[in-house]
Amino acid sequence: MPSIESLESFYKEYDCSCNAPLSCKKPLETAEQMRGAKFCLECGFPATLSIGSEIKGKRGNYKVTKFLGVRGFGRLYAGVHNQEPVIIKEYLLPKRSFNQDEASKRKKTFERVAGVNLADGREQNFRLIQTWEAISDLKGEHCYLITKDAEPTETLNQYLINQGGMKAPQVREFLSQSLQTLIFLHTQKLRFPSGQVQKGLEHGNISLDSILIKLESNKQFFTIFFCDLAKWESLFISAKLPQQKANSYKQDLESLGYAAFYLWLGRTTHPNTGKKIDAAEHELLPDTDNDLKQFIYRLLGFDAPFQDAETARQALLGLYVENPEEEEEIQHSSKKKRKKKKRFPILFVLLGVVAFLFLGGGILYYLLGIGKVEERKDIGSNKTFRFFSEVPNIDSGEFAYTSAKNSTWDFILQQEPVNANKLEKLLENPRRDVNVTFKHEVNSTNDKQSPIEKVQSQDKDFAIVATTNSIPESMGNNMDSDKIAYDALIVFVGARNNNTKLVRALEG
Repeated sequence: MPSIESLESFYKEYDCSCNAPLSCKKPLETAEQMRGAKFCLECGFPATLSIGSEIKGKRGNYKVTKFLGVRGFGRLYAGVHNQEPVIIKEYLLPKRSFNQDEASKRKKTFERVAGVNLADGREQNFRLIQTWEAISDLKGEHCYLITKDAEPTETLNQYLINQGGMKAPQVREFLSQSLQTLIFLHTQKLRFPSGQVQKGLEHGNISLDSILIKLESNKQFFTIFFCDLAKWESLFISAKLPQQKANSYKQDLESLGYAAFYLWLGRTTHPNTGKKIDAAEHELLPDTDNDLKQFIYRLLGFDAPFQDAETARQALLGLYVENPEEEEEIQHSSKKKRKKKKRFPILFVLLGVVAFLFLGGGILYYLLGIGKVEERKDIGSNKTFRFFSEVPNIDSGEFAYTSAKNSTWDFILQQEPVNANKLEKLLENPRRDVNVTFKHEVNSTNDKQSPIEKVQSQDKDFAIVATTNSIPESMGNNMDSDKIAYDALIVFVGARNNNTKLVRALEG
């Protein structure tokens, strides 16, 4: 895919004074001065859409309310549909650049492929801007991609201009979120608007302009979203331009490496010459996190390239963190609640990441779901992690669970707060980068069978109960169990250095 810098090579058939008709201000000025104008008065390039103009789609009409700018290979507008805000991306197939046959074929393909969803119909937030409708103007030179106005429109390029570069922990968090999205794209069965199902899809167009960022109020926590996949974005690149190499999963990793490189550096060009900075100029990166630097080099293919996104993410999670508290603080804290999923994530591993949590004996009972449930990768129930952010394969969703009254688990949750936080609160949203919430409810009786019955009746997703060595026979075939802890009492002192008062008081 051509980069945004190469947009000057687009639409050379139009004599634009800026040498870039798509991003030139003249088409906008024409539309503002002459309502309903179709072409730029200077060069004849298609003018921007007039405010108030309507686009007819299968779901109804979309009314343009504001011009937002250019992103990738199209122009963005704010709009409304049945009083609901939407984002309209306008793609162009101007007659001077595309002949009638080319334009017709690309329009038909656009409607078939512009947007992907899970093939099994599940709704899952994998941080990819979801298409609402793809529309082709059969008689004109336009195509439109409609998305709901619920996600950010600020690109990482705009973020660099407005905020400057990211700190190393922020870059780690950016990479973690991005690799999760790529794992999803590269491995899941996806369905296109045409109904065609495909297992795994490369993004093919990863750049600072195809990744959006949503900042929290403190501007430290953030969520990133991918958009503008090459599957449909490439349809608007003229065949007259040099052909690009085929998209691949490894290309996605390399492109992600470039994005991380520029985010950490805080710029994409040399301040004196204005020339694009080559990622091989590694001496420009800060020396605050050499492990992260080496990781980015591997993404870029300079040193032992990663085999796939999953391998890359596992390597990222295994990187040494010099300042764990800062790393945990930077990670995104999501406040959104998602619809409940039938499939339950592995809570017993989440419990393992809480360093101060040493439980009494217990078994985690959880409902695998009604009907056939998709197989998940074994994450190793006997493995513990230092941080919540390291636990893999966590599904989004809101999950309700229960335990018996006056049980071991009930006792643990009532203990003194740790760092001013009750354990129950800490476990309610354990992964800051995954929209997952766990709601606990104590069962009204002491009978350990009652919590299990709550799961069997589908009133709760899982239960935590004390147990003997044998699994209760009343569980049935549609349930499963796992041990999450054994009776133990361990005393430990956590200290960042040997100069703290507590360490000195205990003589080391």
